[in-house]
Amino acid sequence: MRLTIAAEPTGIDLDQVDLTDPELYGLGCPHDVWREMRQRDPVRWQDCATGGGFWSVTTMAEANQVLCDHRTFTSERGILLDLLGTDDPSAVTSSP
Repeated sequence: MRLTIAAEPTGIDLDQVDLTDPELYGLGCPHDVWREMRQRDPVRWQDCATGGGFWSVTTMAEANQVLCDHRTFTSERGILLDLLGTDDPSAVTSSP
């Protein structure tokens, strides 16, 4: 299946998008937001209301770079939104 990506922006204001808002996924259409991010801002910082934030990587090329370069990119400071900025409780920090 080949995805069709609109050539024109949809009018979504990415500065107003909160990827941590459950309503985006329950009531909104996250696919439109992700499509817009891929087109206009494929590597985007998302501030969190509780402080800190995270990077969103929405294109295959950038995602492959992140997944293949573990020295530059890490998830050891959290992968769950409610734990961002803290040590990952499941991380192994030393060998037995």
